Amino acid sequence: MNYSEELEKTFFRISKKGIAVIATSYKDDISIRPVSVVLYDGKIAFQTSTKLLKYQQIKKNPHVALSVDNISIQCIATIKDHPLKEKIFIDLFKNKHKSSFDNYSHMKSNRVIELEPLKIQRWDYIDKEPYIVTLNLKEKTIQKERYQHDLED
Repeated sequence: MNYSEELEKTFFRISKKGIAVIATSYKDDISIRPVSVVLYDGKIAFQTSTKLLKYQQIKKNPHVALSVDNISIQCIATIKDHPLKEKIFIDLFKNKHKSSFDNYSHMKSNRVIELEPLKIQRWDYIDKEPYIVTLNLKEKTIQKERYQHDLED
C-alpha cells in the first residue's frame, strides 16, 4: 500500500461525506456532536461558536477525535479567526455547506477550528474479510492488519 495514495483516498472520502462526528473533552467531561467539515492543506476544518461546549473544551484541550463512517481520526485542534476572515475555509464551506454558511457564518461568535490529523484508522473489507488500515501522519507510514475476528480471547 502506498501511504500518499491511501491518505488522498481517505481525505476524499471524508470530504465527499462532509459531515463528521467530533469528540471533545475536558477533565472527565466528554461530548460528541456532528459538524460540517471541509478539507484543505491536509487539515479538516469546521466552524463553531465560542459560546458552545465544543469550543470551550477545545480551548482547554486541543486533542479531539473525529468519526466519518468507518474512519476514525485523532487530531490536534487550532482555533482560528472568524469564518469570514478565513478565505480558504469560507470559500470551500460556502460551496459545500451553503445552508450552514447562510445561517451561521455571519455570527460574531463563530470561529474556524482547524484539525491537524495525527492518526487515521479505517476499516477496509477485502473478500469479506475486515482489515484495519492505520495511517500515521507524523511518521508518514501506513499499516494494514487483518482483524483477527476468528480468534477467541
